[in-house]
Amino acid sequence: MYRFLIKNGQLLSVLVSVVVIAIFFIFVMVGLNNSGFDMSTDLNMHKKDVTFFDAGLYLTVALFVVAVLAWILFSVYHLVTNPKGSIKFMLGGLVMVGVFVLFFFMTNSEVTGKLAELMSKLNVSDTVHRMISGGISTSIVLAAVAVIVMLGTELVNIFK
Repeated sequence: MYRFLIKNGQLLSVLVSVVVIAIFFIFVMVGLNNSGFDMSTDLNMHKKDVTFFDAGLYLTVALFVVAVLAWILFSVYHLVTNPKGSIKFMLGGLVMVGVFVLFFFMTNSEVTGKLAELMSKLNVSDTVHRMISGGISTSIVLAAVAVIVMLGTELVNIFK
């Protein structure tokens, strides 16, 4: 299975994605026609009647769950079969968790203005606010590191 996915994994993922998108559009088009709506109808006025988007959402959630499970299973498989080679993977995961924890504790829990109003309106707790802020900051740092690594790799490749 592992060798099959190495050889055909990208093609398989593209095909599954195209099938999910096609199923979603078929459900939307059939749902629009059967409900008596057309493309110019403001569906915000008919939120209770609109359920034909649900298939796309459920398929997307199912694909996400399958992807996370596959990632976990293959990570554990690789960890068990090649523990020496997995050290970089584990260190990278620890660094990401460490960066998140750092930003989580650095987040100022006292907010004012529109953000405070929105947090109270949506019932967002201090811990959730800190997790969101830490996640956004971690994502920004990881994106910046990725760009720096890409540029560095390209510079090294220029001089080879």
